[in-house]
Amino acid sequence: MYSYAQKVGYNISAIYGYKTDGLLQASDFAADGTPLIPVISKAQPGDIKYVDFNNDKIIDGNDQTIIGNAVPKLNFSADIAVRYKNFDLEVLLQGTGQSDAVLLGMLANPLDMSFDGGIPTTYYSTRYWQPTRTDARFPRITTSPANSKLTSDFWFENAAYMRIKFAQFGYNLASNSLKRVGISNIRLYLNAQNPYTFSSLKIMDPESRGNQWTYPVMQMYTIGANVKF
Repeated sequence: MYSYAQKVGYNISAIYGYKTDGLLQASDFAADGTPLIPVISKAQPGDIKYVDFNNDKIIDGNDQTIIGNAVPKLNFSADIAVRYKNFDLEVLLQGTGQSDAVLLGMLANPLDMSFDGGIPTTYYSTRYWQPTRTDARFPRITTSPANSKLTSDFWFENAAYMRIKFAQFGYNLASNSLKRVGISNIRLYLNAQNPYTFSSLKIMDPESRGNQWTYPVMQMYTIGANVKF
């Protein structure tokens, strides 16, 4: 669960927590395991490196500050329609500018047995920290990831996106042969809803967001015909 704050000079429901500086490495500890920099209790290489924001050599609640904003800076949409002879095309675009989407639950800690447990996604399984993969996107994988569950900017993803919400391609049939049987026009069409999204997010839908139980926006394709008599 993430913490939100109402503070003068910041966005409504700004995210409040710890700033981070990547992941802890073996070089952050002495040979006997003693940390060489301020860390939280029981931290190990591969855990999240929290920033000592107030420079008191201790990582605690006093180091928390405003770290992000889940509300988009920009919302936009565009409806584009083109017609040429018997053909027509309409496309509806929708999107937002930059905001902070937070990876939650199994999207952040897939083996957390204090929560739901589970199996890492293919995307996650190739990007978690190992001694041979020190530039990983995600911390070391563990069934007890308490050190990784603090509210922090480590789990932020850029939620800016542009989605094709609706696209329809049509063709109008009108001929003397159709009129002889009482039909003035037939329009054939192919309709697509949410067929493609431009986004840097890989394991979360930028519009619905949420956690592993959040159902993403569905894609739907239909073909049809409108007949006018």
